[in-house]
Amino acid sequence: MRKGQELIDFCRWADTILDAEETGEHYLLASGLHSRIHIQLSRAFGNFTVGHAIAGVAFEEIDRLGLAGNFNTILTAAIGAIPLGVALQYAFLRMHKIPPDLAYAEKSGEGYALNRFTLGSSNAVLIVDDIHTTGKTLNALYEVCLWQGAYVVGEMAVINRGAMPLMALEKPASGRFKFSLADYPLADNEWNKDQCPYCLRRVPLVKDGGRIEVF
Repeated sequence: MRKGQELIDFCRWADTILDAEETGEHYLLASGLHSRIHIQLSRAFGNFTVGHAIAGVAFEEIDRLGLAGNFNTILTAAIGAIPLGVALQYAFLRMHKIPPDLAYAEKSGEGYALNRFTLGSSNAVLIVDDIHTTGKTLNALYEVCLWQGAYVVGEMAVINRGAMPLMALEKPASGRFKFSLADYPLADNEWNKDQCPYCLRRVPLVKDGGRIEVF
C-alpha cells in the first residue's frame, strides 16, 4: 500500500471513513461543524493487520524524508492517536530500527499537557496525529515541546482533511516541518448547523458513535 489516494481507499475499505450517504447518519465534528464524512482512524488499530499496514506506510514516508534516524521520541495526543504511536514503534522494530520512545499529552483546558511524561533537551521529537483539520492539535503539541525544551524534527498527520495541504518542505519559513500521508479536503462537505443539508433532511446527527439528535 502507498500513501495518497491508495491509503484513502484502504481506509474506506477498513470502514474507518464513514459517509452519511451510506450510513444514514451525519456527523458532529469537534469544531462544531456538521459533516457528511467522519474519519475514525483510531478504529483501524483495533485490527492488528489494518493498523500496522497504515503504520508501515507512515514509516516508509518518514524514512523517505530522511527522518527515521533523526528522532528518539514520538509525541501523540491522548486518546485517539496513542494506538498510532504504538503501531509506529512496531513498524520501526519490523524494519530492524531502534524504536523511538512514546509519550502522549492529555487535554488540559484549551491545550495539552504532559501529565505522565517529561521531555527535555535530550528528546528529538516527531509529533504524530491521526487526523489534521485545522492544525490545532499539532500546534498545541508543538507548544508542549517548546515548554519542555525538546527539539521537534517534524509533525506528521496520517490524513489531512483540511483545506490546505501539509507540505513536506526542507526549510519552511516557519521553521516547522509538516507532512501528511494523504490529503482528503472536506471543506465542501462541512456546514454550520443552520446550513446543514442533512439537518434539513432530518438525518440523525451523531458524535463519536452516539446519536445526539434524532429527528
